[in-house]
Amino acid sequence: MLDKKIKSVDYGFVNLSAMPKGNYTEGNIPFEGINWAVTKEFSSLAKNHCAAVCVMNLALFFANLGHKELTERGRENVFKAIHKLTGNGPVPFTAGKAKKYFSSCGIKLHSNTFGSNFTKLQKSVQAGNPCIILLSSNLTNWHWVMCIGWREYEQGEKYLRIVDGWNSTSDRFYPVNKRSRWLTSTQYRIV
Repeated sequence: MLDKKIKSVDYGFVNLSAMPKGNYTEGNIPFEGINWAVTKEFSSLAKNHCAAVCVMNLALFFANLGHKELTERGRENVFKAIHKLTGNGPVPFTAGKAKKYFSSCGIKLHSNTFGSNFTKLQKSVQAGNPCIILLSSNLTNWHWVMCIGWREYEQGEKYLRIVDGWNSTSDRFYPVNKRSRWLTSTQYRIV
């Protein structure tokens, strides 16, 4: 459940059950069985901390692929270590902070920033590389989410499958540039 402060900002996210009907193509990165982090889980430790939660979800994603050292210190300690790097928001950049956390765990994280290019995002997902995306609902409200898939309808509507940091599900979608603007994306991989 979302807290009242979060409900006041609408980025236009859509639940899987409310997605439009019709023909579409899609691509998703496998992500089964991940207990995603949400901001409410750490609300006593931080404020405006979607960047830290998003980087934590990136760590949880790669831990699920076998890099257990990213999460072996426990959820709260992982969050504290990441939040120490990101601080409270608004946070304009996350790539360097994510790389520092991964490096502290002995893992080299590679990144590539590519703006809001849907075709590049599709290629990233196809390669199995999650993306961290910065959205803006207005000049003062930004939100970091992790993208793990995409969907494009025949009529041209485009959606990103996201881990929104507010709900512990990956069955949420962002309608590209409908109620909020997609500012930038960074894809991540471990080699």
